[in-house]
Amino acid sequence: MLYTVSDILVWQRIFEANELWQYDKIYHAGWYVTLCGYLLAGLMHKDIRDKIMHIACLWVFSQNGTEDVFYYWFDFRAIPDRLHWLDDSAWIYFSPVTRINLIVNVVLWIFPLIVLFGLMYHDEKIRRPPPQ
Repeated sequence: MLYTVSDILVWQRIFEANELWQYDKIYHAGWYVTLCGYLLAGLMHKDIRDKIMHIACLWVFSQNGTEDVFYYWFDFRAIPDRLHWLDDSAWIYFSPVTRINLIVNVVLWIFPLIVLFGLMYHDEKIRRPPPQ
């Protein structure tokens, strides 16, 4: 979520507000550098399963349109009817990308992550020592 808020602050409050469209490619390069920093922060988890889940969820959510959904929700704006900049994304199954297609895509991507979570943590009660 912090990732989305920083995207709102930088993109909308600086680039959109000042019509700096010519710097779009530089902005997106910085966006990926920031994403890499957040991904690397996931390596600080002690449990390898937590590391994997942190990295998997953050990467998938940053690529599959979840970040775009959060971008509009956190800024209290409606998701646009059409999101043309996402049409070429390999992570979005439906093209052209509309509001409904985006939300359906995000929901579809959540299921594999839930399955991954279940597979990784299904024996948590067995492994955890009883409280003393």
